[in-house]
Amino acid sequence: MKLLFCSECGTKLTPEMEPAEKKEIMFCHKCGTFRFPVFSTAIITAVLNHDSSRVLLLRQYGRHKWNLLAGYVNKGENAEEALRREMWEEMKLTPTRVRFLFSSYFAHTETLMLCYLTHVSQGQYGTPDSTEVDAAGWFSLAEAKDYIIPRGVAQQVTDVLDREMKK
Repeated sequence: MKLLFCSECGTKLTPEMEPAEKKEIMFCHKCGTFRFPVFSTAIITAVLNHDSSRVLLLRQYGRHKWNLLAGYVNKGENAEEALRREMWEEMKLTPTRVRFLFSSYFAHTETLMLCYLTHVSQGQYGTPDSTEVDAAGWFSLAEAKDYIIPRGVAQQVTDVLDREMKK
């Protein structure tokens, strides 16, 4: 989304060429500052059981499709802190291993998605938070790929997992 007004003073922004970047960036002449687009940052993670045979899927907010565990990064926390917080808030789970996979921009909500792979210890299945999670279940990767939203970020994550497991 292109910014039209300065977030500091409210002045109408004008497009300028940023010399170092050779691209158009919005500029506030009153503040004398370039203004860059604002977007949200979130994490999404494939939570796997101890032996990677099952992946956790959630249904939330009355939706029918399943998704991977995800949540927004709060101001002042890093992505890994957000991941641990979201796992605890939504499922009372604590990761034993965390690995960054890739990032993906989700234009629908203007969110930079930081995609992770996490493992939990043997016997840890979690307890869904009834205020945030409608249903939760552990699925094989093949089953998960059938249940998640097609062409979404969760599918990108499960595609990476699928390629890694075939190596």
